[in-house]
Amino acid sequence: MQQINKVFGIGLSRTGTTSLHEAFKILGLRSYHYPQHFESILASDAAVDVTVAMSYKILDVFFPGSKFVYTVRKIDKWVESMQKYFEATINQMDDEFANKVNRIVYDRTRFDEEDIEAFKVAFEKHHMDVLSYFKDRPDDILILDIISGDGWEKLCPFLDKDIPNVPFPKTNTTNENWKMTQSIFS
Repeated sequence: MQQINKVFGIGLSRTGTTSLHEAFKILGLRSYHYPQHFESILASDAAVDVTVAMSYKILDVFFPGSKFVYTVRKIDKWVESMQKYFEATINQMDDEFANKVNRIVYDRTRFDEEDIEAFKVAFEKHHMDVLSYFKDRPDDILILDIISGDGWEKLCPFLDKDIPNVPFPKTNTTNENWKMTQSIFS
């Protein structure tokens, strides 16, 4: 069995990154969701979300032999989810770090109706970049569509882990975010 250095979830936000983070923890990995400092990645076995997605090429250099899980979903549903998420949370706050990340990845710090095409362009660019980067390394990447039902049956063989006797996590749904936002901003 090959020693895995790290596992990185390199899907954009709203592609099942929180569910993947929870799955990693169930599999016994020390996982970090939305790391903001390199030390967080050093101290973990796995890391996920947009801060990892925007840094996967650098992480690949720093951690050779790592595995990459690219969470995806249908673009129109992703845009719809991102718009709801931004309108309910990100557009309501002013977080300097989040603004920097969002500007790098999406070329936006907010999501308003006129930003739909810009987000689609960012999604497609990330998608094409990931596929191109790993085109000759199929053993290093797993494309996982958690929203459409992918789960343990794909993830566990990729990580050489046994399938746990629990359902694959489905967390951080739009409904959960809406309820949380209502309680914070009401």
